[in-house]
Amino acid sequence: MSAPFAFVPRKVARTSKPPPGNAPLPPNAHPSSSTTNTSASAKGKGREMPPERPQALEAPAKSQYSDEDYTVLLCLSLSKHRLWSDPDLRRDIEWSSRARSNDGFFPLSYLLESACPLSAAHASETVIVKALRTYAIDVVDVRMAIPSSGDGPGRTRGNFEIRPKFWDDGVYPVSREGWENRTVYVENIPIKYKTVPGFCRFILGLLPATSTMPAHNRVQGITLPSHHSGDPGTEPKPRSFALITLADVEDAESLLTAWPWARQQQPEQASSDASEAVKFGFRALSKARWDELNAQYLSYRAKLLADIQEEEAEVPVAPALPTAAPFQNRREPTRKAPPVDEPIAFVSTMSYPRNCLVFVRNIHPETNKTTLRTFFARAVDAKDAIDYVDFNKGMDSCYLRLTSASHAKSFADHFAQNQIVHANGLDDSGCPSTGGAAKAVEAELVLGKREEVYWEKVPEKVRLLAVQKALGHEGAPPVENDAEGGEGRRRQRKRQKR
Repeated sequence: MSAPFAFVPRKVARTSKPPPGNAPLPPNAHPSSSTTNTSASAKGKGREMPPERPQALEAPAKSQYSDEDYTVLLCLSLSKHRLWSDPDLRRDIEWSSRARSNDGFFPLSYLLESACPLSAAHASETVIVKALRTYAIDVVDVRMAIPSSGDGPGRTRGNFEIRPKFWDDGVYPVSREGWENRTVYVENIPIKYKTVPGFCRFILGLLPATSTMPAHNRVQGITLPSHHSGDPGTEPKPRSFALITLADVEDAESLLTAWPWARQQQPEQASSDASEAVKFGFRALSKARWDELNAQYLSYRAKLLADIQEEEAEVPVAPALPTAAPFQNRREPTRKAPPVDEPIAFVSTMSYPRNCLVFVRNIHPETNKTTLRTFFARAVDAKDAIDYVDFNKGMDSCYLRLTSASHAKSFADHFAQNQIVHANGLDDSGCPSTGGAAKAVEAELVLGKREEVYWEKVPEKVRLLAVQKALGHEGAPPVENDAEGGEGRRRQRKRQKR
């Protein structure tokens, strides 16, 4: 009869500590081969090996979607418009519901294998199911997958099945023209809504609340237009524009009426979403008009590229210089003498133009330099008065460099005498202040040390050009630099002798 083996309880074995390095091993313990080899190698080198440190576990990447967002993505993935645009997914769902007698249940993996908003989230079944069971009880039923002998064509079954509750028997279009009449192009969506679920919530906040249609069905699809320079196989990233497909044509018309493309007056701010829309210059355009403008843009872009290629092809190639002729037979080309009255460039003693810098406050943070240049030019009634608009996106203030001190003073006096509000990012004319939350534009002349510190950060070449512009607009002749004035006069005398 063999001797009984030594039994060590699992709990005791886990909590027991290994013996110290100098302590002898118990009689029934045998050192492993790896431990023996490591100890021998360490003794052979005359030093001990440091203890191995446990590897730190990598933290999982945080998803950009919350648990509530997965409900919105599921509704967009199973909307009537989505199933109309993806007939393969629709057939597989119908086959799974009828052939398996699943009471309307079908595998959740069908959506994760299709090109839909839910699959674009790149989340696992477990994460999605956990979110749906917490926040989508009234929207969808979820259960474990029932084992079966067959699967749908081209699809694999996962571990969970779902059954939507938000499908209704409302009137939905069945043609492309019907869906395009319900599609609206929107632009300048606020920054905090720059996700697909955020787009959906933002649009629902702008739609009229008098509709009897459930909120899960009002937005049928969100399409992100791709950039012309993007890769065809990559997913477009949410930016500040999108194509929104609505279930009701009245919702599309109300969105176009309340937020027109060329808006003259600000709509009433009935909600926080509407307030954000006014702040960022939100506007909408019909799908038909957007297609027309897009075609014009692509035609104009193709014409520009063709003109550039044609001009590059017409550039003559410079002939090669002869190399066989001896050097002494070559003659320098004769230079044409300049006329006597040729203007001579002078170098001013000023390092930067004085009193030509203005600091402007309370401009719209979503504007751009082109809009600001037009907006500021109206204050001085001269486009050549604006030298440079020093503006960064997202700021509500900027520096403005004008071409003369008189223009700078006139610009500051204009905004001191007129209370003008910069309403939105594309406002190039301004509107009178009504005493609301929007502050009037303020302009302040930058003088003294502040002006000197600003111009120190500007490149020297730009500073000299600004000085020449300032002297030219003031009508005074440029002043010579003492270090180069004599050299300039000698060059003028040489030209006159020639």
